[in-house]
Amino acid sequence: MSSRQPSIIEESFSYYERLGRVRQYVESHLSDGVTSSAAAVVACLEPSYFSCYFRQRVGIGFTQWVRQRQIKTAQRLLEERDCVISEVAFTAGFRSVRTFERWFQRFVGVTPLDFKLRSRPSATGSSGSHRRTPMRRKTSLVETRRRHATGGLLALGTRREQPSTKTVA
Repeated sequence: MSSRQPSIIEESFSYYERLGRVRQYVESHLSDGVTSSAAAVVACLEPSYFSCYFRQRVGIGFTQWVRQRQIKTAQRLLEERDCVISEVAFTAGFRSVRTFERWFQRFVGVTPLDFKLRSRPSATGSSGSHRRTPMRRKTSLVETRRRHATGGLLALGTRREQPSTKTVA
């Protein structure tokens, strides 16, 4: 992306108690989808004034700040965990994978899959070739949302149990 990202005044969150509460709220509810109306309630401000208040003190608008938090969360998940892109998108608070991919590429400059492959050296072959790791079973959108709603990502290495094929003798 050729345009420069506006700088965020991070000190505002520790200096202004209202903004500190908003940051804490956003961090704990990021995957639920945070709205400026809900953040205004947390900050004890009218929604119409909250946007102006936030922009003046932080340096960017609330929605853009939340979007940046979502992308940073997604980057961390892609670097630290071996999970599918849709799980990362929903955990980071996006409602659709396509929207996540567009915003990720806009902020980071590469697609989420490219970022994952570049940031995880174990995802490429030991010889440095760009061979992909074996594909995981595709997860349906409904199943991904159910997993997300029941506690987020599954622990690494867990799989769905297969029905027993043993017969009783």
